[in-house]
Amino acid sequence: MRKTRIKTISVMLRLSFATHRDILYGISSYAKTHHWRLHLINLTDFTEAKLKDMIAMDASDGYIISDCESVAVRNFLLRTRRPIVMFGPRDERLCGKRTAPTAFVDENQFEIGQFAARYLLSLGRFRSFGFVPHVRHNYCSDARERGFCDQLAALGK
Repeated sequence: MRKTRIKTISVMLRLSFATHRDILYGISSYAKTHHWRLHLINLTDFTEAKLKDMIAMDASDGYIISDCESVAVRNFLLRTRRPIVMFGPRDERLCGKRTAPTAFVDENQFEIGQFAARYLLSLGRFRSFGFVPHVRHNYCSDARERGFCDQLAALGK
């Protein structure tokens, strides 16, 4: 009987976000049945210096990462020949320069904003609506706001 090689996958998520904890749960469930050993890196409390040291010592078979805001991480991802799955919008800086497999998983942020507007409308008669953006006005927040406002405008609100 052939022995299945256990793969080590580095998972880099911001565990302060509930969404990322949910993602980790799904990855963990998959890992149990596919002979993966997970190396978890919580990006919430990592500094650029700690991250550089950790990446230099890492010998993973692949990476699953939540974003690429860190310059050190982005540079590492450009150099590695290991497969990467990235949660978030497609990063053209990585796509054009990497030769190893790279996949992006993203939600339709615009549609999430539209859904939120429809949900609020289904609750009853409101005279006004508001959207509170993320303090950094990131891609997700901006796209959700556009979807929210567009949906309300389309319905005459």
